Amino acid sequence: DQNELFDAYLAISPGLHYINNQVMNDAQQQIQEKRTFKKFYYASVGSVGELEQFFAPQIQQIDSFWEASPNETIHWETKQFEGTTHWTTVAPSLAYGIVAMSRAYQPDQYLIEQFAANKGVAIAPQLEAYYAKQQKALGYLFRTDYKKLRYYGRQFAEMEQYDRAIELYDLSIAEEPNDVRTYSNKGNAYRGMNKPAEAIATYEAALKVLGREGAEVAVGDVEKWKTYFNKEINKLKE
Repeated sequence: DQNELFDAYLAISPGLHYINNQVMNDAQQQIQEKRTFKKFYYASVGSVGELEQFFAPQIQQIDSFWEASPNETIHWETKQFEGTTHWTTVAPSLAYGIVAMSRAYQPDQYLIEQFAANKGVAIAPQLEAYYAKQQKALGYLFRTDYKKLRYYGRQFAEMEQYDRAIELYDLSIAEEPNDVRTYSNKGNAYRGMNKPAEAIATYEAALKVLGREGAEVAVGDVEKWKTYFNKEINKLKE
């Protein structure tokens, strides 16, 4: 009932049996009532020792409550670390829990790679579906900014997954149409795909950006970028 102190909680080997299972009973009641939570909750447990053997079934029982009464207003996640005791499970629980928490509020490279692995499905609608789901579960989230989208695009380009790279560059440009570096990366991806016409069009779009106010580039570097793009266009036209 009094869970407003934090938006996210990490519970390591939580003892939920105290006061005659009061915590467990309250949890079951609130879950069955389908209350609105807007919380991130990550519970972990080890697998070695009497304590972990005692705590694990309690977490599994709450899992069963959620399965019986699904609720879109909470991000509930559990993990058991095989081979860890009540003490050695702490470090991996913190590490994985913090990563899971961060990933719940903003997609990271791992999630982008998972989206990209879905053959024949564009990344953009998967991202939007993730945003909608997490917004409903948590109440707020952070959309991936254009610099991260550009960075993720470069990772796919380095793996020669140019189609996915261009998808991410297009998303980055949609977020920030004045970022010259994204146009450069996108043009390079088209070159990697052996699509000179598309590469030229992308470099020419970058030159238009450089010709207007608001270009995301240092003032002293404008002419340098213009020279670079014109050089690449001339090479592709030869």
